[in-house]
Amino acid sequence: MTPTTQSIQPLVEISFKPSPILNIGANFGPPLSLVNIRGDEHDSLQTDVLRGLLHEQKYLLPKYLYDQRGSELFEEITVLPEYYLTRAEQEILDNHASEIIHRAETEFWLIELGAGSGKKTRRLLQTIQELTVNYNGEISVKPHIRYMPIDISEEFLYESSLALQRDFPTIPMQPVCAEFLQGVEYIVERRNQEQPSAQLLIYFPGSTIGNLTREEASAFVLRLRSLLQPNDAFLLAADMNHTNGKNLHILHEAYNDADGITSAFNLNILHRINRELCTDIPLDAYKHCAYYNAGESRVELFVESTRYHSITIDNCTIPVAAGERIHTEFSHKFSEEMIRNMAALADFSLTATWTDSRKFFGLYWLCAC
Repeated sequence: MTPTTQSIQPLVEISFKPSPILNIGANFGPPLSLVNIRGDEHDSLQTDVLRGLLHEQKYLLPKYLYDQRGSELFEEITVLPEYYLTRAEQEILDNHASEIIHRAETEFWLIELGAGSGKKTRRLLQTIQELTVNYNGEISVKPHIRYMPIDISEEFLYESSLALQRDFPTIPMQPVCAEFLQGVEYIVERRNQEQPSAQLLIYFPGSTIGNLTREEASAFVLRLRSLLQPNDAFLLAADMNHTNGKNLHILHEAYNDADGITSAFNLNILHRINRELCTDIPLDAYKHCAYYNAGESRVELFVESTRYHSITIDNCTIPVAAGERIHTEFSHKFSEEMIRNMAALADFSLTATWTDSRKFFGLYWLCAC
């Protein structure tokens, strides 16, 4: 899945007034607004689902896993004992947030791709807010720093942004509901018009880069670099592959938890298709399937049919055989050499690396050359 670039004119803007929780005796700037530049998703969902189900190897795009319910289920996944990725990334941020933020320029905008609940970003925002305390111990807004999360789940993005703005009232925020590169393009134009001297720091958390194929990931990084100016930065989170000694069982269990939350998350895409496209996919005819492909350094996720049936969408009937798998997501794993090479091909320079204590996960500071 490669995010698309569409019109960047705001279609919907939702405003609310943040509620400061600090004893600072001031109102902080204008109401925060959520900008939606995605447009109507129904037609693209139907087109994408039909295209995927008519393919020789049936597939569904992973971005459609993240409706409101899917986003909620994924948040549950992040706290599962088997799912080490979130804890590993959080450990890195807890230990190195100050170092990361101090690498940024004095004027910068923190852009988060696939913000979700913003749980991990809180550590970065806490560090930024600490920079706003002046020598009298007073706290004031720093308009030269902004936080702009991008996500495709509008309701989930709104709720998480509201919570973050209340907890960090000194940091100007502008959530953007969009595809990743679509949102970055919009923000780049905003930066160039409003604060051209500001550095963009693009944070791509959760090893979401791994959901793309190797070719798509390289194209994504290349396209991202084309939107940025020299000295902008890309903070990339990536899960390490098995070549650094990570046990294959750990990788398997991370996507096959005992509580079945990952299964529910994966199967939820079928619920969404039924609900939004008024189809009649027999939900009881599918089961979750996920395994680690060591040769490709990736986890592969499918929904597997347990019996023959057919799916009808827009007068098109598609047969599904017993045992047939519909691909829903990849989770590619990386080595530092893979990251370095991918960055170099896109004219980024890898200038800093942080890992968790077990070296299962890494954060990489890529500077636009």
